[in-house]
Amino acid sequence: MKSENKLLLVLAIYIAVILIGVAIAAYWIHSNTVTVTVEEYSLTLAATPKTVVRYQNVTLIANLTKNGTPQPGETICFYNVTGGIEELLGNSTTDVNGIATFQVNMTNVGVFEFEARYWVGGD
Repeated sequence: MKSENKLLLVLAIYIAVILIGVAIAAYWIHSNTVTVTVEEYSLTLAATPKTVVRYQNVTLIANLTKNGTPQPGETICFYNVTGGIEELLGNSTTDVNGIATFQVNMTNVGVFEFEARYWVGGD
């Protein structure tokens, strides 16, 4: 019986040493920290005048910013999106203030919807 108790004690100590060794060997390592910047573009569109007679021009005015800063030299595409149809009207390049303009001659009578688009490409 004493030898069984000794054997159980030795076995218990052995298991405890193994478990402590596993607990010491298992740990987290950490990498360096990486900073990621998320930039936000904003594109707004206005039209002037908003009411015209047939064959009068409407000027579409798009304003492109990134994080609130005007984006010069960028191409803005202008679309007629009336009735779910997407018709590319043309494009214009933004000036130093991030403004691009495009004139549309209103040859038809009705209510029309326009949209400006900018392709945000990756570096």
